Amino acid sequence: MARVLFIVQDFVIEPLGLMSLAAVLKANNHHVELLKINSKHAEPWAARTDDEILFYAEKFAPDIIVYSITTGMHRYYAEINLRLKQKLCFLAVFGGMHASFFPDFINEEGVDVICRGEGEEAIAELANALAEEKSIVGIKNLWVKEKGKVFQNPLRPLIADIDKLPFPERGLIYRYKSSRDNPIKNFITTRGCPYKCSYCFNDGFYTMYGLANRKLVRSRSVKNVLDEIQVVKGKYPLKLVYFQDDILSLHSDFSSLMEKYSKEIGVPFHAHMRPDLINERIVNLLAKGGCLSITMSLESANDSTRNLLKRGLTKEHVYAASKLLHKYGIKFRLENMLGLPGETLKDCFGTLDMNIRCKPTIGWASLFQPYPGTELFNYAKNNNLFTGDVNEFNYSFFEDSVLKLEHKREIENLQKLFPLTVAFPFLRPATKQIIKLPPNFLFRFVHNSWKNYLYQHKLYKAASS
Repeated sequence: MARVLFIVQDFVIEPLGLMSLAAVLKANNHHVELLKINSKHAEPWAARTDDEILFYAEKFAPDIIVYSITTGMHRYYAEINLRLKQKLCFLAVFGGMHASFFPDFINEEGVDVICRGEGEEAIAELANALAEEKSIVGIKNLWVKEKGKVFQNPLRPLIADIDKLPFPERGLIYRYKSSRDNPIKNFITTRGCPYKCSYCFNDGFYTMYGLANRKLVRSRSVKNVLDEIQVVKGKYPLKLVYFQDDILSLHSDFSSLMEKYSKEIGVPFHAHMRPDLINERIVNLLAKGGCLSITMSLESANDSTRNLLKRGLTKEHVYAASKLLHKYGIKFRLENMLGLPGETLKDCFGTLDMNIRCKPTIGWASLFQPYPGTELFNYAKNNNLFTGDVNEFNYSFFEDSVLKLEHKREIENLQKLFPLTVAFPFLRPATKQIIKLPPNFLFRFVHNSWKNYLYQHKLYKAASS
């Protein structure tokens, strides 16, 4: 039996990927623990200082420590790993999108293994090999560094039947009061997305796997999905189900899912959708299923910018979808990106104005980041919009942009005031002037507090009632 410790940044949304890995490891009879770091609360297995991280790691004495890393947070986890390596002997495994698309991270000091792509089968094989004292250098999906040499192994096929996977291990997560008592619980019914948006990891993911068929969306059976929700509903507080699928309606039996969900679960839900897939039939199914709210993306009101994103959407798609959602009383978050390549401040205000016209429950905006593995990473680098150095990224796409932009400061400030201005359009003239000020704490405060208010009292209202 191997002892596997997951170290993860404090979270609000349950880390379903790590929970799936933990479930597979437990099914293979390995001892699994999770340590939440930078915790806001003092509770067992929640560390708030470096000393507490070391305390819990020493207490568990892991054979393997697993980190799931994103670009921007990769440096932080590498530093934590190095500090732990000074005190403990363990195999350091790094997975997640940054590791998948930037596997040269294996060359960082203290990094022993990189996991690329889906990790369930690879992490189970790794833990089994360690427990049986077998070699790990040939395990598919892993790059392994041993005695200064890096073994770059090929990818195994994607898991075809995802019903065979155990339900995500929620016990590790729900021992934390903030997660256990959160009335919003997260689930996923599919894996994969058929679209080729140039800013999204999905296209790079399929390219990495050498899959030409972008229509590959793997669906769990309706029974499998509902059984999991029933288990959670029976054990924990649940007022809102959040489906984390890229596009919920791409489930292979979406109509049956909605019909049976309404009868067997009867809890309001939130889902992600594409505007051009929203029509009268789909919205009717969502409404009958109990959909409280959805998230859909515009990204940019500028036609040429949207073409660069390869969204395949027109503004008419977004207007029509917004009209239907209003008709059926389904709340929606309209997502946007500011500071896209070649975008001007005028373009950003055009996106703001389109959001005002659509009247979403929340007009949400992030700052574009050219993440590794995406087509726009190469575009931005090749057009000298940024250096290509992944160490320049901030941990969050709500803080600042790595691109060279005209009116960069104003665009970054507009992003902070975007939701409030969408909600109160009369503020637009004032916003246009205020964004000329230097970035400051007040902008971030307004952004975070107003967005949180809209989430709690509007978009996810069923969960706060």
